Amino acid sequence: MIDDVVLHRLLALLLHSLESEGLRLGTDRHLRLQRLLTPGAGNRTLMQWRSRLTPLLATSPREQERVYAIFDHCAVEIEQSIEAPPDKMNMPEAATLPEDEFKKKEDEEQEPDLSNLNSKAETLPARFPLVAELERSTKPPLSWSFRVGEEVSVDLDGDLSAALARLRQREQGEGSRLDIPTTIRSTIKMGGLPVFRYRTPTRPTEYLLLVDHHSLHDHRARAFDNLYRILRAKEVLVERFFYDGDLRLCRNETWPAGISLEELRYRYHSARLVAVGSGYRLLDPATGKLANWARILRGWPRRVLLTPVSRYVWGQWETQLNELFTLLPAAVPSLQFLADAAGSESFDADYAALPQAVRAAAEVEPLDLRAPFVPRLREHFDRDMLAWIAACAVYPALHYGLTLRLGILASPPEHSLVTTSRLLALSRISWFVQGRIPPEARRELVEYLERRHPDLRRKVLPELRNLFEQLAPPPPGSAARAEY
Repeated sequence: MIDDVVLHRLLALLLHSLESEGLRLGTDRHLRLQRLLTPGAGNRTLMQWRSRLTPLLATSPREQERVYAIFDHCAVEIEQSIEAPPDKMNMPEAATLPEDEFKKKEDEEQEPDLSNLNSKAETLPARFPLVAELERSTKPPLSWSFRVGEEVSVDLDGDLSAALARLRQREQGEGSRLDIPTTIRSTIKMGGLPVFRYRTPTRPTEYLLLVDHHSLHDHRARAFDNLYRILRAKEVLVERFFYDGDLRLCRNETWPAGISLEELRYRYHSARLVAVGSGYRLLDPATGKLANWARILRGWPRRVLLTPVSRYVWGQWETQLNELFTLLPAAVPSLQFLADAAGSESFDADYAALPQAVRAAAEVEPLDLRAPFVPRLREHFDRDMLAWIAACAVYPALHYGLTLRLGILASPPEHSLVTTSRLLALSRISWFVQGRIPPEARRELVEYLERRHPDLRRKVLPELRNLFEQLAPPPPGSAARAEY
């Protein structure tokens, strides 16, 4: 049985995970859900709540399967966060240990010996995968944002580099200006009769990139941040902000405390707006239509939304968003389409008129993240990508820099896996957006790594060990220390 506190924690995690997966609840389902939360409602098991909540959250067999998978993931997270009561029968009494011996034992527990990690790892039986379990703590710092040494560069795919350079094309400015040299020549030809000639000036095309940042280790957000830095290096006039679901407050290095959407409209009124995210927070939960505050977005005449939601599950929410944005998939073909449209007056295009590559990227079937995980991932990723994902499962948390380092280790000799398209494909997995792989998925992936890619496993373990030895540990007792 779970109590009311655990139930509310479960629902908070579940609703956030559903929204990040593209499943948004309407007002009616919110009200029905609220009626279930009566005092004492938590006196049920997790599996009973699984069967009780799914009919409220899903409206089709496909959605039901997705809700089951997301609920199971959240249930594991909640179960791990509940501290099990200590077994007093197996605990030695404090009086049986002398003070100096107790002090020595305490020091040994705080500073584990990692010197024999490689030798111990090689002697472990094959049926016991080497997986570090992440404990729970609530003291700050909450995350160990370690540096992984020299930053790994992300390669651009094929002609994407040339396509991004086309974003520098100039566009027509507003109004017309008198072309004095042409006017003088025309007047001379007409024997002194004034003939006025005008021209439309051009200006560099500006872009405003707004990226949804779900978590500290959101790989999709970091991939678009890397693209932003590449564009700046190519002298493209682009500015980038992050937001957490709600576009009304955006942040970047210049505005760490946040800047309002109204202020962005004032400062970047002539820019082309490119937003990355599902865009569901733009909708009014009471009506399902665009919220009143979202009208300010119409002040940008050219607007694009790069959505991670597959067209397979597009519904009424996307229909509403399509009235405000041109919807494109968050993939490399969309970037090439935007580059081809640089300098034109609008990004608007009907879905049927989009290039075939863009429509193919939008129509990729959603990932089914249920056990067994490896066969389901194999339906979407090739052997090298699957090995990269399995290598990322060895460490309990997903850090962007570490993912890039492991991608280099997993790359075959003929090419690098660390490319823009593969990073965006990797971010289709919700784990790489939330920054954590579920324990049951990690166990299966590490077993796959040991069985199918033993050479890569032998590279990953020393890489992690050497990395940790070069870093200062976080403060004792913190959540980051538990990760360390």
